[in-house]
Order: sequence, then C-alpha cells, then structure tokens
Amino acid sequence: MAEKGEVFKWLHLRCHEVHGKKMPYDERYTQYIKKTGLLPFVHLVSRSTPHMNPCAITALVDRWRPETHSFHLPCGEMTVTLQDVSMILALPIKGEPVCRSTSSDGWREAMRDLIGNAPTTEKMSAGAPYSWIQRNFKKCPEGAEDEVVEMYARAYLWYVVSRVLFSDGTGSNASFMWLQLFAGWEHNLSWGTAALAYLYRQLDDACCKTGKGASIGGCMLLLSIWSWLRLPVGRPIEMRRNDWNDHRDPLRFPTAAYIWDNTEPFHGESKECYMRYISQLDALTPEKVTWEPYGEPGSIARHILFRVNPKCLEEAHLWRMTCPLICFYAVEYHLPDRVMRQFGLFQETPPPWKDTRIELHELDKIRQKKEKNWPIRHRHYINKFKAIIRRIEDPKTVPVPLQPFDSEAFNRYLFWLGSVSRLYIKPPAFAPVDVGDGTYPDDEDMAKLDYNRRTREGRNPDPTRELRFVRQEVSRVLSDAELALQSGTESTLRVFAERTKNWARGLCALLGCRTIEAASPTRPTPTSSYEHNEDEDEGGGEDEVDGDGEDDEGGDEDEGEDEDEDEGEGDGEDDEGEDEGEEEEELGAKQHDEIGMSQLLDAPSPSQRLKRHKPREPYTPDEWNKKKALEEERARKAERARKAHEDEDDDGPRRRRKNEHRMKANADRPTAKRGKGRE
Repeated sequence: MAEKGEVFKWLHLRCHEVHGKKMPYDERYTQYIKKTGLLPFVHLVSRSTPHMNPCAITALVDRWRPETHSFHLPCGEMTVTLQDVSMILALPIKGEPVCRSTSSDGWREAMRDLIGNAPTTEKMSAGAPYSWIQRNFKKCPEGAEDEVVEMYARAYLWYVVSRVLFSDGTGSNASFMWLQLFAGWEHNLSWGTAALAYLYRQLDDACCKTGKGASIGGCMLLLSIWSWLRLPVGRPIEMRRNDWNDHRDPLRFPTAAYIWDNTEPFHGESKECYMRYISQLDALTPEKVTWEPYGEPGSIARHILFRVNPKCLEEAHLWRMTCPLICFYAVEYHLPDRVMRQFGLFQETPPPWKDTRIELHELDKIRQKKEKNWPIRHRHYINKFKAIIRRIEDPKTVPVPLQPFDSEAFNRYLFWLGSVSRLYIKPPAFAPVDVGDGTYPDDEDMAKLDYNRRTREGRNPDPTRELRFVRQEVSRVLSDAELALQSGTESTLRVFAERTKNWARGLCALLGCRTIEAASPTRPTPTSSYEHNEDEDEGGGEDEVDGDGEDDEGGDEDEGEDEDEDEGEGDGEDDEGEDEGEEEEELGAKQHDEIGMSQLLDAPSPSQRLKRHKPREPYTPDEWNKKKALEEERARKAERARKAHEDEDDDGPRRRRKNEHRMKANADRPTAKRGKGRE
C-alpha cells in the first residue's frame, strides 16, 4: 500500500486505564490478590499508566511477521520476550498454562456464585460490560464481611485483567472466561506466558488488517514500554515521575515500567506522524537501538535508579527458553534464539528455525465456535511447556555455555536477513537506471522523475527514501569493487574505475551535487543580440568607442613605458588614456575574468568610461617565493622601526635632562674664553 501511495487508517488501541475514581483499589483486596501472584502488576496499573501513541504502535505493527513472531527492521529482528514480561509487568512465568474450557453453559449462575451478581440483559455473550462492573463493584462497603470483600476483589481482578492484559476487539465487554480463572485463589497460573501469547496473537491479526475500523488488543502497556525502552521512534517526552508508595512491601516495589511513569500526551496530526514513524523505522540502524535497556548479562537492573521489584528477576533462568506460550485457544511460540542481540549474546546465522504452524494461527474461539475443551485440544503443548520448565530447573541439567555478543557475527546475520526478508516499507527514491551512464543529466529529465515530481507537488517528500537509494547503490558498487580486485588485471580495474566515476557523477546529480567536466563551458555562447563582427575581433578592439562616442586613438603610444610603470609602481590611473589601447586589446581577446557591461544580454550602453583591469597572471613557484621574501623583509623592517620608536620613548626624559646639563655647561665656557681673549 505504501508503494501505491495509499495510507490506511492507524490502528485503534483496545487498551483501557484502570486507575482513578471509576474503579478505585481497596487495600482489603491485597490478601486475595497476593495468592494469584498478580500483586506487583495490579499495584503498577492501579496507580497510573502512561499515555499511548497509536501512530507509533501502528508503524511498528507493520513490521511484524507471524511466522517468526518478531519485528523485521533494518537493524535486525526484535520482539517482546519473557524478559520484558518479567521486567515490565512482573508477571509469573512458572505455573499451569492459562487454558480452560470456554463453554458458556450456565455462565450467569456461575457468575453469581463468584461475584454475587450477573447482568440480566438477554441475548448477550458470556460476560459483562465494563460499565456494569463499575456500577456494581465500584466501592466495597465499609465493614463488609470477608465473603463480600472476596467477591469484590474477584470482580476487581476480572476488571483489571480484562482491560489491561487481555483486551479484545469489542473494547467494551469483559469475557466470562477470565473471571472463572479466579474461582480458586490457590491456582498457580503462568500469567506471563498467557499475556505474551495473547499479545502475539493480537499482533498476528493486526498486521494483516487494513480496514477503516482496524484495531489491536492485548497488553498495549507492555508493547509501548518495550518500544520506548529500546527504539527512538515515537518515544514520548519523559516527565517527572509520580511518588511511589510501596507500603514497605517488597512485592509492591516498582518495575522497569516506572521509568515511563509519567509522559507527555501524544500530540500531532496522526497521518503525518504515522508516515514520519515509518520513515524513521526505515532509517533505523543497530547503533541507534538500545539493545539491553535492563543492563548487561550478570548485572541486570543494577543501573536502574530505584529498587526493582524482586519478582522482576526471580525467574531470569526462564527468559531464554524456546517454548509454546498458551492462552486458552491461542498457542504461540517463544523464539528468543532469533533475537539473541537483545540478551547481549551471540547471534547465530541463520537462527534456528521453528515452525510456528499455520494451523495454530487459525485456531480462534470465533472461527471454531464448536471447540470448547481447549485443555484437551492443546494437551500436547501443555505437556511440552511443563517438560521444558522441569528440564531447566532440574539440578542435573548441564547448562549450555553462553557465547557473548560478536559484532562480526551480527553483521553476517544482518546481511543474511536483508537477503531473505523485506526490511523496508517505503521504496527507494530512485531506480538504478536513473543514475544514467555518467553524463550530466538534463534538469528537465531529472524533474520528470517520479520522486522529484511528487516532492515538488508536496506529496510526502521523504529524505529517508533517498538515503535508502544511496545505501543500495553503494552496496552494489562495493560488491563490484570486490570482484574487480579479485581479478587483479589492470584493464579490469581501469574499467571499474571509469564505471565508478560515471556512476558517482550520476548519483551526485540525482542528489543535487553539481560536478563539471574539464571541457565544460564557463561562459555563455554569443547570440545574435550581442554577436561581435569578425573584423572587429581581428582588429583587437581598435573600433571600440569610449563613453564620449569618439574613436580611441593613440592607445599604442609608449606602450612599453606604460607597462613598466604599471607593473613597477602599481599606479596606472594617471596615464589611463595612454595604456587604454593595450587594455582594450586584451579585453577584445576575451582574456579577462570579470564580466563587463557589454557581455550582459540586452545591456544598455554605458554612460561613463568603464574601468578595465588587466587579468591577474597566475603565480609561479619562483614568483611566489620572491613575494613571500619581500613580505617577510617588509615585516622585519617594520618591527625594527617599532622597537626603535619604543626605545626612544623610554629613554626620552633621561636624554633630555642630560642634554640640558651639557648645553648649560657649554654656555658658560665660551664666555670665559672670549673675555680672556679681549683682555
């Protein structure tokens, strides 16, 4: 669609807030929520959640590939892993897979048993609207019995889990299948794998939606914070974090999501922002990504400026397991081997292939309405998930040695990924044929190119497309250079050098750089409006007239003397009439650098005599050395004169007193001699 210039509507985020006055948290619920292992998550979302950016999420969803469960980007594959689930949400990974029967028979009676109330509206799906839950369970009565508090706590958990972790396409109803998970508080469920499986399934469906009402569910809080921690695209402005009250309970310590506790709301025109985010993702390189936001292996969370919830690190040994993730009907594979760069480890090329099975993606409670008993249907994957955890936690299991990250290996992986997958949304600005054969292309031909035309019309000018074209062309030339060097023959290298020169000229022209050839014209060709007569050109300018309209005569007299005086004294203004003939002769030969009035198209006749200057002769090494020596000698003389003047100023008073004393002594002596002589 991007290649056709079409832009579909950005995805509507089916995510909801659970903090505030509509459904406040009651401390009496804590004792029950602790039993489920959801207390860190509930405490996180019940206080505040940051603002989401639907345009940035939509641009990211465009890169999702269901067959690999990863985003395919120019910087490599990236995905949300169990590490992110633990660090951001602190959800438990170990436990029974979240897989129950979705049968709705007698759901109203079962709901009354669990929360003491049920909707009475006929012809509605099993569940309840969020507005109904808010009206009936907004505030637990003061002094209520433990049974009533337990029902309110169960309704509150149902409300939070349905709106934040498992929001669906309806956006307004809480499904009954989530409520039945809280029938017994002692159930040890794997909420982390269920949340990730549900998010994967929502991404699988959303990346194929192009309709006007397209939407995406799942935990958008997890996806947004994951993106903000790693990618510089669509990242909001971080504001001062709100105070965190942990009630002196380690289970209520903040998670890594507290880094983005308070952000500035999303602003801007949605279509423009969406297109800008696409371009920014197209220009993303590995150096622009924060691959390990939680810290390097062995020092996870040590650089974070606050104490992280212990549940975030409790199950770190399960973060890299390749296993099925199960959430009722959805079975999605966790494939960390494809994104080992996110763990700071060696990336294998190609990554181990794991078939995610198309038939699993087709399983859905809406498409398979007759299918209800999902624990039986997914029994194979449930047993496999449990066996993997038992093997990892078995003390007899020998851990696989981990190889640290290697940049050369990662470069090989990127080269392989670019050859087997599409990493860019927008096409290059130009085609290789637009570079041409090396001759300078005509401006009109370049203006007709599709990208230039669209930019000129104001239709989404995008420098990122030019950058991609340059990348593509440079990579191709590098490949040709390797082949030319392998041949080793002089003729091959000459051909490659000539071809590369022509390619560079064409590329420079496309990008707006102007290059010239040795024989390129530097002056306009004479036209009929100011074309010279051949006889005048041969006459060396003898018929040119001055400002008074009279013929210029006597210009050749004393030519040598004038030339010597001009060069020696540097003052030719007094003898302007005598050396004018020579200057006009040189100007007639078109050897000067300056443009005179007569060279301009349709220029008027000058009313005053134009001052002509001789062309500057180029410097030769000898002349340059003489000039530098003369300048240095002048500088030395000036320095000596300055020092003499300073010395004279310093000795002046002393010298004047000495001279006055001498003059006075001399004035007395002649008087005595003259008197003695007369006597």
